[in-house]
Amino acid sequence: MSKDATDLILAEYSALRSEIEKRCEMRYRLVSYTILLLGTMIALVFRSNDPQPIVLFLFPVFACLLSSLWVHNFRMTMIIANYIIERIEPAFGHDGWEKFAAEASKKSGRFLINNTFSTAAIFVFTQVTALLCGLSVKIQSSSAGLSELHSLTALEWGWFAIGCVAVVATVLIHRMPAKYENRDFHVSRIRTSNVSLN
Repeated sequence: MSKDATDLILAEYSALRSEIEKRCEMRYRLVSYTILLLGTMIALVFRSNDPQPIVLFLFPVFACLLSSLWVHNFRMTMIIANYIIERIEPAFGHDGWEKFAAEASKKSGRFLINNTFSTAAIFVFTQVTALLCGLSVKIQSSSAGLSELHSLTALEWGWFAIGCVAVVATVLIHRMPAKYENRDFHVSRIRTSNVSLN
């Protein structure tokens, strides 16, 4: 392999590793943004003199969008890692970190909880929490208790239904990365070591 070809592959490897790092960081940020958004919306609604449950019914839609971005970053990370395994590491005649991580993940996969499960659970939990808090706004604002739910307007019920659909959509969206995990892909951890040439 010529020096120019080697330099090109090393530059590509470095760029792809940097891309993996950025996408891993973005995934953590998306989860943080979701939790922060829920806390902000709950605080605004319950501190308001005229709380509107529809504000909380809107949250599952936003969470679903953030969740889809998380899945997109997850999928792209898998694709990049697989590209490194199949195209870059063989060029140097040895198995690197990505191959090792993929094989380790495959061997222990059945004994480990799908690593997307916890993230999906966070998104779904925040969505359900928002819907329940939205309903509790009506209950707490009147002494009629649960019967007060009948006073929800058509618009509020409509957004509540849309919120429920968003919860289901989030669950379905997170089934995609699970399919990738069942293959020979692996979400690589942030690793900045360089490839050494013999």
